[in-house]
Amino acid sequence: MSRRALVASLSAGAALSLAGCGVRLERDAPQVPGLRTQDPPADQDTLLATLGALQRLVRTAESTDPALSPWVGPLLTMHRSQVSRLVDVMAGLGIDVPSVAGSSSRPPAPAPSTTPSGSGTSPAPPSGAQETPPPTTTTRSPGSTSLAPDVAALARAEQDVPASAGFGAAWSAEPTNRAMLLALGVTRHAAVRVLGAPPAMAYGSVPAAASATPLAQAIRPAVYGLEVIAARTPTDQRALVTSTLGWLYGARSALDAVLEEPARPSYRLPVQVTDKASARRLAQALLGSVARAAASQVTPTAAQGQARRDWLVRVWSLAAADGWQWGTPPEPFPGLTL
Repeated sequence: MSRRALVASLSAGAALSLAGCGVRLERDAPQVPGLRTQDPPADQDTLLATLGALQRLVRTAESTDPALSPWVGPLLTMHRSQVSRLVDVMAGLGIDVPSVAGSSSRPPAPAPSTTPSGSGTSPAPPSGAQETPPPTTTTRSPGSTSLAPDVAALARAEQDVPASAGFGAAWSAEPTNRAMLLALGVTRHAAVRVLGAPPAMAYGSVPAAASATPLAQAIRPAVYGLEVIAARTPTDQRALVTSTLGWLYGARSALDAVLEEPARPSYRLPVQVTDKASARRLAQALLGSVARAAASQVTPTAAQGQARRDWLVRVWSLAAADGWQWGTPPEPFPGLTL
């Protein structure tokens, strides 16, 4: 080999070595002063804090005797599903996830996306869930404190989350993660409600008209449908329908105050009420529509201020909780599709 060819070969090898070294130094930048490091994945701290809070909830639910409340088992199943899904999402974002029980081996998947709200009518829920009776057919007053100590501890654990995993952090998250993180908070509020403890929820104020319209398209038919159920339910069996109508009336009135178009006198319902089972199916469908409508307004409501965000979360949480009480199994991300 000539001297010129040898020099050219050595120069090319040196260039490749330096290029590889440059990539390595960029990735190992924390150990090399003066070099710019790669930014961590979006919402990494919030997602890790949320995962930790969910893991603690799973442990608390696992240590609670299911004989003390019919909701312990369903909530445990829901929280385990949330952990599994969140692990998948974080892995897809390149976040190093601590090894956790129940994590999924499925390929990484994107965060749940919102489903557009309906337009006055609601599809019936999946057939597998329609006939599922609720864990309990009675409702406890929101202010009641007559809970078994372990159940009360579970209810406290549902609400006792660090700020880094709370609603404030969720609203500040990237749009791709925001609805998913908010839905996790919604399930915590809903869990507290079905367990019989008073959930700490701010009432807030109704969102702007652009967001209020799709919400009204779900809430107004829900009021009408629940009134139909109430009319066909014996007086001494109306505790649940009365409780559900209570907050729906308040939500409808708030929406009516900001919308020019009045509510219609009647709406076409997706299920005809002929017995208790059909009443449950109708309530599930209508409340599912309300939850989807609330979830669909996360992005436009994010910029409307704290009071309007609080109102949306409250309605979303109540729709989820009462949907569960009407027989819908507790969903990991109510109102969202996976």
